[in-house]
Amino acid sequence: MTDPHPRLKRPFVTEQSADDAGKGIVEANLALQAARRSGQSPRGGKEQAAFSVIREAGCHLATVRVSGEVDLETAPELREALFAVISDGATHVVVDVGDVSFIDASGFNALVAAHMRLRGQGRGLALRAPSPMARRALEATGLDRFIDVLDF
Repeated sequence: MTDPHPRLKRPFVTEQSADDAGKGIVEANLALQAARRSGQSPRGGKEQAAFSVIREAGCHLATVRVSGEVDLETAPELREALFAVISDGATHVVVDVGDVSFIDASGFNALVAAHMRLRGQGRGLALRAPSPMARRALEATGLDRFIDVLDF
């Protein structure tokens, strides 16, 4: 079969069956769940901090403080907290990510979804004082050009 896009490199495509790929995904998920049950971070070592969301509401500004690891397991909690303050009528939401030790695509998805919901209603979301790890991730993904980042 001729490649329809011969100039595009496909580094992540391997010659394995769908069954083999599915087994690999299941094995990776089982390993991740086992690491979490034993208190280990999937990135090695002990988790540095528990994930927590604290809502502070005053006037029309809400601050959501996030700490620890924001990943596939904890991102739904972040999304729920963000959408709760949006539903409570906050016109501006500030997400303090200064104590975030890790954030993956599911965490970014929660932030972008909240940003888009607020923006669609003429309101705004900003990230405050990102940790060095969070800042690198924001810059690498380009989200720092999409969502306002406050350095204080």
